[in-house]
Amino acid sequence: MWAILMRVSINLGVSHLRSIVAIAEYESFTSAAHALGVSQSSLSRSVAEAERRLDVTLFERTTRRVELTSHGREIVEHARRMLTDFDDGLTQIERFVTGDRGIVTVACLPARRHIPAPYVVDVRERHPMCGSRSGTGCVRRSSMPSTRARSTWHW
Repeated sequence: MWAILMRVSINLGVSHLRSIVAIAEYESFTSAAHALGVSQSSLSRSVAEAERRLDVTLFERTTRRVELTSHGREIVEHARRMLTDFDDGLTQIERFVTGDRGIVTVACLPARRHIPAPYVVDVRERHPMCGSRSGTGCVRRSSMPSTRARSTWHW
């Protein structure tokens, strides 16, 4: 007996997910459209497209209410997690690009390598997502081991 496996290809964008989650939260196309800053007709088209691509009905619509279907509840749960991860990722990228995240390397005298200078403390307080490395500035250029100390601070 042969089993045929089909891979389902679902092509939903972030805007589809945001639309679905907003309608689920506001229980209204009008309120969700207002919150997203789009027209109600644009939001309706986005959801209809998502439903067509997923081949499921996400919402039961009446003239007075919008309720999630069982498929809709399941998809909204996943969509919320995906949007949270997506937004967190964008925040991390923004911090990296704007300099709020990264590693600051500081050269110092061997005797002071374990004592953070006041400006390092200031940078740490203003940019909590940044790490710091300190060292004496010695870089090994030959096969001989370096005698200068090097340390790394992680915070």
